[in-house]
Amino acid sequence: MFINKFFPLSCFIKAKSDISSFRQGPYEPFCEDWECFKMLLKRCPNHGFEDIAQLSIFPNSLRPDTKVILDASTRGIMMQSREPE
Repeated sequence: MFINKFFPLSCFIKAKSDISSFRQGPYEPFCEDWECFKMLLKRCPNHGFEDIAQLSIFPNSLRPDTKVILDASTRGIMMQSREPE
């Protein structure tokens, strides 16, 4: 009831859309991109995206050059799809 009163359905739909369509800006560094994504998640605490979905949305939001750096720094683990254990 609290969430419905202070976070109406229209805000929820917009926030969820912002999360799922998130993209790294053309000149935005990785660290700012990560902070922006985390802020979107915090603004919509009832977003419903499980951790595995968030781990899919964020890397897919990155520019290709940033994806290469992220993949190299994690030895290829970040961009591989993994089944939950």
